[in-house]
Amino acid sequence: MKTKIKQDYKALLLTVISFTLAFLTARGTIQNYINFTDALNEIAFFMLAIMAGTVGLFSYFKKS
Repeated sequence: MKTKIKQDYKALLLTVISFTLAFLTARGTIQNYINFTDALNEIAFFMLAIMAGTVGLFSYFKKS
């Protein structure tokens, strides 16, 4: 029995948006749009964006 691999494009969109937010946070560009009160808030935002991108990347391929 063959297994087909499906691609979930919503997960790909989540991955692209999350990694873009993480990249903009690392560059400091996102500070023009979001005012972080502390450096720890910015680090937490970066880590959440990286984790969301990783989850989206892992859930992009589905077996059926």
